[in-house]
Amino acid sequence: MRNKKELYSGEWITDQQVGEVTCFRCFTRYNLKTAPKSVPKTDGYYIKEPHCPKCKCRLYWSNL
Repeated sequence: MRNKKELYSGEWITDQQVGEVTCFRCFTRYNLKTAPKSVPKTDGYYIKEPHCPKCKCRLYWSNL
């Protein structure tokens, strides 16, 4: 399990090996590490997650 502070701040994203990802909803390609990050308001957790800069969707495909 990761450090709680790392999850809440969004630092866990910098450890990911994936660079470019494709948005699940609008098929926009963006860099996961430089994408905007926000906290979802519906799941009860306060973990910052990256989202698509165009449609704000949090689901993406990686190109590994």
